Amino acid sequence: MKSPRTQERQRLPHSRPPEDPPELGSIVLGPGQEGGWRPTERPEEHRLLRPGAMPFSPSVLARIGIAARRGRRSSHSSSSLGTTIPPRIVRISNIMPPYRIPSLQILLGSPLIRFEQWVMTASERNRRWGPPPPYVRIFRDWGIDLSHRNMASLHFNPGIFRELANRPPDFVILDSYEQPTCLYAGLVLGRMGVPFLLGSEAISLEDSVVGRRAPFLVRKLVRRSAGVIVPGRASREHALDLGVHPDRVFVAPNAVDVQRFAPAPSLEVKRATRGELGLPQGKTLCLSVGRLLPTKGFDDVLDAFEAMPRDARNPHLLIAGDGPLRQTMEKRVAQNPCLRESVSIVGYVPEELLPKYYMASDIFVFPTRRDIWGLVLNEAMAAGLACVSSDAAAATQDLIDDGISGVVVPAGEPRKLQEAVVRLHEDQILRDRMGRLARQRVLEHFSPEKQAMGYLQAIFETLRRLGRLEHDAREAPAHG
Repeated sequence: MKSPRTQERQRLPHSRPPEDPPELGSIVLGPGQEGGWRPTERPEEHRLLRPGAMPFSPSVLARIGIAARRGRRSSHSSSSLGTTIPPRIVRISNIMPPYRIPSLQILLGSPLIRFEQWVMTASERNRRWGPPPPYVRIFRDWGIDLSHRNMASLHFNPGIFRELANRPPDFVILDSYEQPTCLYAGLVLGRMGVPFLLGSEAISLEDSVVGRRAPFLVRKLVRRSAGVIVPGRASREHALDLGVHPDRVFVAPNAVDVQRFAPAPSLEVKRATRGELGLPQGKTLCLSVGRLLPTKGFDDVLDAFEAMPRDARNPHLLIAGDGPLRQTMEKRVAQNPCLRESVSIVGYVPEELLPKYYMASDIFVFPTRRDIWGLVLNEAMAAGLACVSSDAAAATQDLIDDGISGVVVPAGEPRKLQEAVVRLHEDQILRDRMGRLARQRVLEHFSPEKQAMGYLQAIFETLRRLGRLEHDAREAPAHG
């Protein structure tokens, strides 16, 4: 007889996320006037939120999104939501990457919760992001950061433990299980009786030092938690393997700013962008973005382009990124006539310039040999690019419908990679159609709004299950 977990897994479709991200009822937040956002009624497109799953009405959710997008608090008062004081929620993360800022602003703008974002450090040494915004609280880190040597960063923040003890929140989200701070915070919160959820992108215990060396600590933290928030299918499967009940695994899909990462509005703009960046005109431009590490599979994409026949009409590969392999890769390109004519390595691209490189490109190539997600796929699909990705990126299970919104090839097989690139290069109609469907997929299921709603659903369903909500107001009166 099959176990309940096996039966539950078998019900999950293989080409879609395990459960769709939480939806806004019948409300979609779409591009509006003057840089704002407006709610639009399109109920036929939505099947994502189970009836009664959220303790508020679509009209309230629309105002939350509008307020957050405009960078201010919603005009809703807590009394209009039928509650007294909204619960104080603290999310503790190792760092605050730029791509999390849009969904963070939505959570900060929600009148349903008093949300705070704490981080263990302002940055890590393998990142070149700027400092987090002023509304993110940074604690002193007593840990070790060896990320610049492609090793782990282990953060330990006694100040976080003191602050939790001095000002206990109503609810906490520990945004990773591999950090010593989260392991100890879970113990502190358990003793205080404060419920917490884990947030995890991990797809295996092998993904962290703690998971490899002390898996019993991870399992103990998971048992203490009230559930886990994951971005997609692979990390959900990992949570189930760790013993989390299926009803306590919540999906908050990874997302990027879909307004910043957008297609060129016209061919003229694309040509002008290529000229501004000094990129070749008149060729199919294939972009690949990532740290130049062995695990990212850049050797495979170079092998694929090296094997292409020498032809002026061949696609041109643009590699944006820096890392330990850069010198080796540049030397290989310089010494090989085929690669010298068809490959450019531009090095690290600042965050503010990255959307222009996507806008100037035609195809995105992601040859990774292992990735617990692969956020560059979100960026490329939001920018309307046809994507060719290896199946070693966990994000492909959720983002790409193979042959429809992108192409998935076996990892470590340059020939398959080459065939997919050539096919898209030669068929512009197919390429353009895949790009449109890719952006549509991201807009509908992987936007910052969907991510924020995933967190809100996880918070309120858990608080309701634990009996921590004073009121269960599913409908709010009209406002203004």
